[in-house]
This record gives sequence, structure tokens and C-alpha cells, in this order.
Amino acid sequence: GVEPALTLVERKVSVGVDLSDSTLLAHRLQEEGFDPETPTVWLAEGLLMYLEAESVEQLLLCTRALSAPRSVLLASMVNAVAVEKAQKATSPLMQTWKWGSDEPRRCFETCGWSDVSVVQIGEPEANFGRWTKEIPSWEDKDQSRTMYVKGSIA
Repeated sequence: GVEPALTLVERKVSVGVDLSDSTLLAHRLQEEGFDPETPTVWLAEGLLMYLEAESVEQLLLCTRALSAPRSVLLASMVNAVAVEKAQKATSPLMQTWKWGSDEPRRCFETCGWSDVSVVQIGEPEANFGRWTKEIPSWEDKDQSRTMYVKGSIA
């Protein structure tokens, strides 16, 4: 089939909101002209580890509810071991990490996202010639890992 033409973003709007309140998020987005009938790319990079588990779930559910077909959610996330290690780190910022998941695919799918893919930083799909460390095996549950997750709406 023929891919539809790429439509570039006509405008970007920043919306300040407490992400733990998904009702407020939806309201503020719509106040700013967000159209839930238009396919959307949601980006949550470097964010989820700073939220409580309930807030992560609400954010995934809210973005799904506001998403038209052909929408995509892209997120970086860490596993539970990475959160445990970060909370013991010397960096005050890393000590504020609250959430990580050892089952990112399931996390997205239970919130209504489909065609979920997960890649670990350093794997061919997420390397870009920059990763020089050994890539932890998926079977090694004691390893910290950072992942990129993509979910979509058919």
C-alpha cells in the first residue's frame, strides 16, 4: 500500500499540568485546541521514572483515550532494578526516581496501546553508533536497563 503523505506539525503548544491528574490533563489539552480526532504523537522521554506508578498508569490511559487511530506513544523507561539503584545514587535527581517496569509491553497493552515494541538502549534499533558498553541480556533480571517503548492505535 501507499503510505499517506507526512503532515508536519502546524503548531506546538506547551501545557503546564500536574500529570497525576489525567482529567485535568485532558481538559487543559482541549482548552488549548487539542483535537482528539487527529492522529497524535505523544512523547514521554525521560519522564515516567519520576512519576508514581498510579500516575504512569493514568497518563498511559489518558493519552490512549485521547488518541485517534494512527496515533503513537513513544516513551523511554527503566526497569525496577534501575530505580532501586538510582534511589541509592549520589545524584539528588536520580534519587527522586519512583517507577520502573520489568514488563513494559504488558504495561502499555493493559492501558489500551497495541503493536507495542520494546528495545533496550544499545540494541541495533537503539544504538546509533554511540553505545559502547555490553548490552545486558533480557534474561538477566538483576541488570539495570533503559528501554524505548512504542505503542500505537490501529
